Amino acid sequence: MQIALCLIVKPDDAEAILLDRCLASVYPYVDGIFITQAGSQPNDAVSKVIKAYGGTESFWKWNDSFADARNFNFSQVPNEYEYITWLDADDVVRGYETIKETLEAHPGVDTFSFWYLYAFDEWNNPIVVHHKTRLIKNDGSVRWVGNLHEDFEPLRQVNQKHLEGPEVLHLTN
Repeated sequence: MQIALCLIVKPDDAEAILLDRCLASVYPYVDGIFITQAGSQPNDAVSKVIKAYGGTESFWKWNDSFADARNFNFSQVPNEYEYITWLDADDVVRGYETIKETLEAHPGVDTFSFWYLYAFDEWNNPIVVHHKTRLIKNDGSVRWVGNLHEDFEPLRQVNQKHLEGPEVLHLTN
């Protein structure tokens, strides 16, 4: 079972630093990395990080729609990848070590949600926590909608499961 990682990133030097931290947290658990730089022109620092992790890079001229950029990014993933997990550059993962065994144990599930820890207090305790779909079967069962705060729209009936264990931490400034 192969898992692809998808990200859209801003083409700038600060994003390259965040991207490196993000990829370091997840690359051991995925089989392919597909990153789309969304902007007016590619950034060399971002390209170097993508190359360092063996990722496949694409470019999208930004049109103020996160959904359009994510749909393009997902379209870059070949069919041999059974699932897609997605992150933002300012995310890191925790608990992905058993993700493949978990997928094998739930063969009829199309999408999986994990805990998303979005904001932290001064002691690094999470103060905003909710479920977020982060792992999707790569069969065209969903598409991204919404220009900002984008989310999935199912294109057929999908079976969803929330997984305890894997978490995505949003570590932005």
